[in-house]
Amino acid sequence: MLNKKSCGKVLVLGSDTRSFLTVIRSLGRKKLNVHVAWCNPSSLSLYSRYINKVHQVPNYTASSDVWLQPFVEMLKNENYDLVIPTNDPCIIPIQNNRKELEQYAQFYLLDDDTFDICINKFEVTKLAKSLNISVPNDIVTSDINEITQFAEKYSFPIVLKPASSFTMQQTGVKFEVEKAHNLKELTYLSNKMLQNGKLQIQENFIGKGVGVEVLANKGEILTSFQHERVHEPMMGGGSSYRKSMVQSKQLIDAVEKLIGELKYTGVAMIEFKVNEQNDTWVLIEINSRFWGSLPLSVASGIDFPYWLYQMLTSQKTNFPTKYKSIYCRNTALDFEWLISNLEADRHDPLLSSIPLHHVASELKNILLFKEKNDTFQLDDIKPGIMEIAQLGKRIYSPIKSKCILALKNTFAYKKYKFNKCRKALLKSQNILFLCYGNICRSPFAEIYARKVLPEDFTLSSCGIHDKIERNPPDLAISAASTFGVDLLDHRSIQITREIAEESDIIFVHDDKHYKQLIRKYPFVKEYTFMINSLNMSSSRTVEDPFGKSLDEFISTYSIISKSIDLIRNSLEYNLAGDN
Repeated sequence: MLNKKSCGKVLVLGSDTRSFLTVIRSLGRKKLNVHVAWCNPSSLSLYSRYINKVHQVPNYTASSDVWLQPFVEMLKNENYDLVIPTNDPCIIPIQNNRKELEQYAQFYLLDDDTFDICINKFEVTKLAKSLNISVPNDIVTSDINEITQFAEKYSFPIVLKPASSFTMQQTGVKFEVEKAHNLKELTYLSNKMLQNGKLQIQENFIGKGVGVEVLANKGEILTSFQHERVHEPMMGGGSSYRKSMVQSKQLIDAVEKLIGELKYTGVAMIEFKVNEQNDTWVLIEINSRFWGSLPLSVASGIDFPYWLYQMLTSQKTNFPTKYKSIYCRNTALDFEWLISNLEADRHDPLLSSIPLHHVASELKNILLFKEKNDTFQLDDIKPGIMEIAQLGKRIYSPIKSKCILALKNTFAYKKYKFNKCRKALLKSQNILFLCYGNICRSPFAEIYARKVLPEDFTLSSCGIHDKIERNPPDLAISAASTFGVDLLDHRSIQITREIAEESDIIFVHDDKHYKQLIRKYPFVKEYTFMINSLNMSSSRTVEDPFGKSLDEFISTYSIISKSIDLIRNSLEYNLAGDN
């Protein structure tokens, strides 16, 4: 952390490595004393050398105001020039408690009326229509029939938007924009999303994501910047690779109308989609806070965070407007995009895929020094190093898992577990079957085992999941009946230490729940086996049929029944050997 003499003190609220970290760096490079709070403890941004102090104050909760007094005490003690919340979960509680909080510090917040419009997608669309700004065809409704009729009029996919991504009551839960690709998906998503209120149903507009970013004062744009998304998620969302571009007069005119009508004071990123083939565009939304592509504009020479600070604390209104033409990459997000792009169907116009030779050609941007990185920056290197380390673990983990899986499927390993399982059965009286929810696999195994194993064995089943007293699904009951197993009266229970200790041998169905069980009760490792351990010719695991078809349930129960038949055979073999 820096110990240099600073010329001002700012509190920055947030967590991510894009907007939050960029604001910290922008202010810290100007030798401001940067404090942070309301951060996720695992945030890579906390490794920044530009942070002078991290405050451990309670996060906002809707259910109580226990967060408020410690937050106020921090403001009183620190005497900040400015407090900058960088994301909606931080902005919303402060906006709603501004009368209390603004007694102790200056906050970067929008006027309440402007905030109420900008945070509400329905209101933004209504405003755009009133200004003759192009938007996708849409309706706002809570009627499933209206949604279906809209889908009949416009081709799939159909876009479903909640009013806001976050609410005062649920700042920890993000309400996502969804796309439905057929009527069944539309019905499912609509019913789920309508539980939280009305939806905006929009026609899908095919085009590139373009953002116009501004710093404005009372409706006047002081400086602006435009970027284009180069790498977008296949089905839409925040970009991982972007470029600065010459500003479009059409888009700037639209932005000027919006900012002027709102009498907007602050920073914003107005998002559009542009179809270059037919020279059309639509407004998507207003991001009335710092945005994910902020590192690009700052690297290009438009220093929105510091200039916002100057405007609010020194009333400065004259700022540069020229910027460099560069690219900017988010390493972690772009790795995910590269994998998706490799797997994508490049003939599908609905997917934001890019030909591989175009992706390869982007390497020249690095060689020509025209590419910057969101997180990895030489003057503040640790967040970038930690991001690469995390990415390395994510790459290594599935490789390691595949190697272990390949080893476990070898004949030698299966033979080893086969022998170990048979020896354990020799000493077993209490047999426990375990799966995730104890409503599909393990209860079937328990009841089928009662039919075929000797009566002197104690048989039981349970699950890892903490929800108890649940019924098996109807498909499980139907499928089990074809094996003479009645699941109708079964109710789920959760494993406890007592159950684990009383069991002589435990049979689990897949690696995930094997690991969860061992992590919770390490002492059971020596007598826990896959239910297929005695089947040398079968896969080790039996996947969960929950949510699948009747045929999937029957196939699963066939595997489990054969595995238990092998347990019976092994017990008979052991008894014959004893005699």
